[in-house]
Amino acid sequence: MTKQTSPVVLKPMAWWAALLHIVAAFLLMVVCILAITRITGNLLLSVLGTPLAVVALTLLLRRCGESWADLGFRKPRRWSVAVGQGAVIAVVALSVMLGLQLMLEGLFKTPDESFLDELRGNLWLYLYFVTVVSWLAQGLGEELLFRGFIMTRLAQMFRLNRTAWGAAVLIQGVLFGLMHGYQGVAGMISAAGAGVVFGIAYLMTGRNLLPCVIAHALCGMVLSSVLYFGHS
Repeated sequence: MTKQTSPVVLKPMAWWAALLHIVAAFLLMVVCILAITRITGNLLLSVLGTPLAVVALTLLLRRCGESWADLGFRKPRRWSVAVGQGAVIAVVALSVMLGLQLMLEGLFKTPDESFLDELRGNLWLYLYFVTVVSWLAQGLGEELLFRGFIMTRLAQMFRLNRTAWGAAVLIQGVLFGLMHGYQGVAGMISAAGAGVVFGIAYLMTGRNLLPCVIAHALCGMVLSSVLYFGHS
């Protein structure tokens, strides 16, 4: 993470170049997740595909003369403020997810998530989820990928005005929801809602990804704790 605290002034990109980057990022994430699942045969390890995709995107950014700092991954002016913001964002995101789940309950078929049953009462697996999964894969990996890379490229494709950022928030939210297809239709919609919350928060915090990273990780820790203690 860079010591820079102020957001970088972004420049618009040719629509086709930005679109190519977005498609490449999304497909790269999917391929990495599928590859890890195929190699290990364990769905619980598939989440490591996201940080692996981020590593590959780092090389793309360097080739373009950019860094993750340009997309918002930079040191905050005050860590206490960033942590506080992250906590507030997490509460809002969890509330939106819960609200959407309650509204959609019974409308769609519940998907098979039996692979998560291993987490209930399994201390070592729980520790893996609240550390590696929550912080590395979900917090860091997904925020860099969706809010940092994809959302910024969307705004650059639409010329970086207010309408562009508004469209970017909504589109990346939809893509984020699609990534959670294994959770069924209701799960995808609630994830998309959380993605929109994170996107808005990214803009409201001056395009600083750190509060969103903290918030996303906290959400992961809460949801993992719910599963660990045996509630569905």
